[in-house]
Amino acid sequence: MSAGSLTISTRELALFVLKIFTGVVAGPIADDVYGLLVKHEKGAFDERLSKIETARQNLVDALSAIDDMKAAAQQHQAELVAIQDSVMKVGLERDQLSADRDLLAQLTAADKDRLRAMIGAPTRLQSVLIWFGTFIFGAVMSWVLTFAYDTGIKEVLSAAWKHITG
Repeated sequence: MSAGSLTISTRELALFVLKIFTGVVAGPIADDVYGLLVKHEKGAFDERLSKIETARQNLVDALSAIDDMKAAAQQHQAELVAIQDSVMKVGLERDQLSADRDLLAQLTAADKDRLRAMIGAPTRLQSVLIWFGTFIFGAVMSWVLTFAYDTGIKEVLSAAWKHITG
């Protein structure tokens, strides 16, 4: 405390004056007044303490809820990491399966060509050329036979048919 600055609150002053008054006037009325004021103050103090205790309990409950939420968030984060790892593994497996499928397709094509060569089956190009050649041959032969029928075979065939049928 510095010199020249004495501070005292109104409440402290009132309590000090009340104690002096009850000490000087020793009567049942003075004791009752002091007792009532002090008990009233204790009641208000107890009420404030209970409110503080309630607030402290609410704060503890809130901190507990925050801790629970933090634990749940950490658990969800761990699950997310596990899911990401699973997705990564599935992606790698998919890439491996795709590579295996491509390799199998190449091997199958090679085996198909080898089998076709072993049994002497034509390739796709050879098949197309055979179909095209057959079509052209059929068209030409149809034209040749139509021309021959119209030019002289018609009478020979009619005579042969009459001879067969009788």
